[in-house]
Amino acid sequence: MPTSACSPALELRGLVVRYGSGSAQLEAVRSVDLDVAADEVVAVVGASGSGKSSICRALLGLSTTSGQATASRLLIGGQDLTDVSQHKWNVARGSSVVLVPQHAGRSLVPSVSVGKQLTWYLGEQPLQRYESEFVELGLEAVLDRPGDLPQQFSGGQLHRLVLAMATLGRSPALIVADEPTGSLDASVARTTIELLDTQRSRSGAGMVLVTHDLELAGAIAHKVVVLDSGEVVESGATSEVFSNPSHERTKALLGATSSPTLAVSSGSDAVPVVAGRLLCRSHGMESEVKALGGVSIELHSQRLVAVVGPSGSGKSTLARLLCGADVPTSGSVEVDGRFVEPQELTKLSSVIQLVVQDPRGALNPRRSIAHALVQAQRVQGVGRDREDRISRARDVLKAVGLGEEFLTRKPRALSGGEIARVAIARALLPEPRALVLDEPTSALDREIQVQVLDALSAIREKREIAIMLVTHDLELALVADHLMVLDAGQVVEEGLAAEVLANPSHQVTKDLLAGRFGASPY
Repeated sequence: MPTSACSPALELRGLVVRYGSGSAQLEAVRSVDLDVAADEVVAVVGASGSGKSSICRALLGLSTTSGQATASRLLIGGQDLTDVSQHKWNVARGSSVVLVPQHAGRSLVPSVSVGKQLTWYLGEQPLQRYESEFVELGLEAVLDRPGDLPQQFSGGQLHRLVLAMATLGRSPALIVADEPTGSLDASVARTTIELLDTQRSRSGAGMVLVTHDLELAGAIAHKVVVLDSGEVVESGATSEVFSNPSHERTKALLGATSSPTLAVSSGSDAVPVVAGRLLCRSHGMESEVKALGGVSIELHSQRLVAVVGPSGSGKSTLARLLCGADVPTSGSVEVDGRFVEPQELTKLSSVIQLVVQDPRGALNPRRSIAHALVQAQRVQGVGRDREDRISRARDVLKAVGLGEEFLTRKPRALSGGEIARVAIARALLPEPRALVLDEPTSALDREIQVQVLDALSAIREKREIAIMLVTHDLELALVADHLMVLDAGQVVEEGLAAEVLANPSHQVTKDLLAGRFGASPY
């Protein structure tokens, strides 16, 4: 059926999403109705685990082995997709409906240059045809280095690259944006969402914006739908809902501004557990581009160091170098004051563990959480037998605030906050002395961020662990003992976190603070 220009972008009735089967079945979404007019933005908000991402997948016809989505009516741009074949869904995706995904890494082929992948989505000579849009997105690095692989760009750059692939040169009836700015710093997030909204407006498309960021929802959404435990508990014009919320869940989301309570430890002059000395990392073949240029950092037992900076500043590169996931161009990493070769770092699982920004991608969607935790112990040589490994799995889940029932669940049945805590639990299995967390809460709402970081507080004190927290969110950096600010691969400011945040001296720090703590649009 052809799409009518006068048709609503979306008509959804009675959506139900279930995971698992039998007594273990979980109903993630219950009888949700959703309407989006052409040229309208509807924000779907709610706490982690409320069903937001399940709705996203259903609107794109993305089925899973463990999930089942049904609806009494699903029309996108007038096209009936209520009960169609996978072939028709494949045709509809990319034409009638497009996705701006939450995790860029899953949308890109790691062994193929970004320039070539752009031609797959945008046709020949995409950088020339869309040069101004790439500049608007802050993707000058892609214009300069189209032959580089995805891993040679920052997480924020990859996120914006996928946004370009999904929106440029297309005229869909509906755009589904699943946490489109979750991994970006405030200033880049504003630029990104403005470009996305401009592209949507040019085509007259409707948009479903799934987000935990209520400032973002208040800035561009015409209407808001609030979810709680898979059900719509409140909806209406954004200004009305935010100014006069009627449901307790909405009030809780709007009031979730308290900061996490990680206790600041006194520290010591002891030898650091892990230290990076003048670490440099360059990318590129013809002309080298420095992702990191001479950065030094120390991780001490029971202390938390926050590393902040705008997208592309080198934060994730530093995290990977410290854990041996990448090799420095120059500089060194020390463990207990002793130089360690990069290839040896990956074998020191009892010393340092990395928790990546997109942990869901590292879990087998067809296997249970118990399998993931037991398999991780086998690989690391931890545990005597299966019974002992299951016992250890229960212990680490408890340490991050998850019950034993999560052992039998599969990743698709878990919320973003639960997945983040599973990733931390898995990192704790070999009892490391240092944890490096790369944007562990970037895609989570504030309530769940507080829960995750409070769990880290207990872990740090009980297990005497050193923690490095990579984040673009300066409000989260308030929990740190020491704060390091990066820009263009260089340390531009560092010191006691409370002092730096109270009296920033560098413009980058001031800009980050202004972006995060600026006046709320609602």
